[in-house]
Amino acid sequence: MGLSLALGLAHHGVRSVLIERKERTSERSKAPAIQQRTREVFRQWDIEDRFLAAGTLRSVVTLHSSTSAHRPLATLDFSELANEADHPGLLLLEQAETESLLLEVVRETGCAISTSPLRQSAWSRVRDAAEIPPERVGTGA
Repeated sequence: MGLSLALGLAHHGVRSVLIERKERTSERSKAPAIQQRTREVFRQWDIEDRFLAAGTLRSVVTLHSSTSAHRPLATLDFSELANEADHPGLLLLEQAETESLLLEVVRETGCAISTSPLRQSAWSRVRDAAEIPPERVGTGA
């Protein structure tokens, strides 16, 4: 969420500081694919091609049971959306690769990235990067 938010803010000309707890992106995938709507947003930000090049776009996806029989449960045919969407389908791309690409793009925007825990020193960096006067930090203004 933080990488996408930082990128969205940059797209709208808003400077931001991304504060992450970890120094690296995820190594394990919790999200094996990118949905159509997310790709539409990426297209608006002019970055969708990077993700399409890195992943595999499937216009037809069959979901199987997790039992040993692996019987088909449902088939999703995204080609039905061809009149409504560019490149309809599910983009298979591991979360680690998605985060790595997002991080690369966020860095290209010049967004400041800090891996410090959120403490007073981190707030000082946020304030300095955003050029917020010290007396306005924490006031919601």
